[in-house]
Amino acid sequence: MLKGIWAGVVYAVAVFGLAFLTGALRTVAISSTGAPPVLGVAIELPVLLLMSWVICGLLLERMQAPAESSVRMLMGVTALIVMVSGEFALSALVIGRSLPDFLASYERPEALLGLIGQLAFAAFPVIRMRR
Repeated sequence: MLKGIWAGVVYAVAVFGLAFLTGALRTVAISSTGAPPVLGVAIELPVLLLMSWVICGLLLERMQAPAESSVRMLMGVTALIVMVSGEFALSALVIGRSLPDFLASYERPEALLGLIGQLAFAAFPVIRMRR
């Protein structure tokens, strides 16, 4: 079980770093065009999901995570918790957003689309088990 938790942490940190970079690029690119933020997320999301899929596969192989559903689910849940916690921490530190404000931000279409992407990201360890 510890292997699933550790793999989830590593997976989340790796993808969070990439998401931070692509999110910064998206924000700069979209804000300069005046396009709605949801358009930027809709363009960024498939790229991030593809990169998440590849990272997940590499980590599963490198960390030799057992092909047991309980381990893979634990990896995905851990990764989701770390990812959302990191997103909140960054939001709190950079713009001073409180937890209620952070949760309320999911009412915006771009944030909701991002959350859907995070749920897919969390499901990848289990989905890759079926291959």
